[in-house]
Amino acid sequence: MLATVPVLVFVVLGSSVAMLVGSRRPAVAPATLVLAVWSLVYWAIRLPLVLLADHPLAFDLVHSVLALVAVTLSVAAGRSVLADRGSPSRPAPLTPSAPR
Repeated sequence: MLATVPVLVFVVLGSSVAMLVGSRRPAVAPATLVLAVWSLVYWAIRLPLVLLADHPLAFDLVHSVLALVAVTLSVAAGRSVLADRGSPSRPAPLTPSAPR
């Protein structure tokens, strides 16, 4: 029963971010960062526990792939959000050019 709590947190956070993306609300960036950090922290703790426990090899491999995909997507999402924060929110105004 307790093992389902992280899964529920992933589903709630992922659904929240998906709804924000769909509505184009400005809260997408912070929500994306929260989900990315949650995922990184979760797998940093969970994967060693899985690998050190006595599970079948297939179980370890599946969880390793899940962790790799989640971490890769989290880093990509975090970089994207942070890169967007550094870029201007609107294009620079056009300046009239001098006649030739």
